[in-house]
Amino acid sequence: MANAVVTQLPRHTRYLLTLKGRPPFRLSGIEAYQRLQGVVVPSQELLAHRHDSRLAGLSNGLRTALAPFEREYHELHQSKTWLQDIDRILEPSPVFWTLAIFALCKVGLNF
Repeated sequence: MANAVVTQLPRHTRYLLTLKGRPPFRLSGIEAYQRLQGVVVPSQELLAHRHDSRLAGLSNGLRTALAPFEREYHELHQSKTWLQDIDRILEPSPVFWTLAIFALCKVGLNF
C-alpha cells in the first residue's frame, strides 16, 4: 500500500505541473503552488511514519523549488482575494436587473 502511494505522488506531481489557470481569477501560478504544496504536506506526513528515499527526494525537491515563491504566492493570493471581493461588490444584484428591465420597458424598449 505504501509503495502504491509513493509511486502515485510523482505521477500526480507531473500532472500538476501541466495545469493551466482559467481567467479571470484562476491563476495558474497560484493554483500550481497550492497544489504542489498539497503534495509536500502529505509527503512529510508519510515520511514521519516510514522513510522512503524516492518520497524524500520528491518532498525535498518540491520544498526547495517552492521556497523562493512563498512570499510572492502570499502577495498574489491576497491580491486575488481582493479582486474577487471587488468583483462580488460590483456584480449587479437580481434587483438591479429587474429595475433595469422595468426602466427600459417604461421608455419603450420591450423584451
